[in-house]
Amino acid sequence: VTDWLGNSRTTVSSGRFQVIHDVLAPRTTLTVGDPKFVRNSDGVTFVSSSTPLTFTAVDDLVASGDGAGLGVDLIEVSIDDGGFFVVTQGVPITLGSKGVTKEGKHKVAFRAVDSVGNPEAERFSILYIDLTAPVTTSAQTPVPNTNGWNNTDVSVNLTATDPALADASTAGSGVKETNFSVDNGASVIGTSTPLVSQTVNTVEFFSTYNRRNVEAPHR
Repeated sequence: VTDWLGNSRTTVSSGRFQVIHDVLAPRTTLTVGDPKFVRNSDGVTFVSSSTPLTFTAVDDLVASGDGAGLGVDLIEVSIDDGGFFVVTQGVPITLGSKGVTKEGKHKVAFRAVDSVGNPEAERFSILYIDLTAPVTTSAQTPVPNTNGWNNTDVSVNLTATDPALADASTAGSGVKETNFSVDNGASVIGTSTPLVSQTVNTVEFFSTYNRRNVEAPHR
């Protein structure tokens, strides 16, 4: 190699080297921890404000799924179309830790960027917070007289419903179970009980919905 002034230098070989072309963006996965409930009929996922949400990303090189990319630089998350913020891979966050505690529908968007700047297209999951407990009502058969008394055996039947979410985005997560006790006895799961003793009976009952919150007991 010679410059304009005639200075020359013998070419030195640097040896073999490899050029790596990382052309694919990372792939981010959201894992929803407990407590949660996934409704079988439509796949709707109910969570609480303390449910852990964990984001992990894998970087591909030249084929989707090869996992051989140069690495993930960062993962960003947005809640309810707010600004994106960076999260640590594998370290859970909660909706509550970001000030999101309101009952209803919540959008969790996420994306990642790899070490050479390839950006992942934004993806999102819809999660629902259900804070409203079920409503359980009782009816007795046969119905009592005008003074509230029966002179035959009585069957008490319990009916529980779970109201729609406050923002009307979907139905509630559904009733998981109904419990009752008679005369301060042990609590049992069921929706009907016979009363045969010739005295005043007290039936206490409540229901639990699928997101695990419990209704206050009734009598």
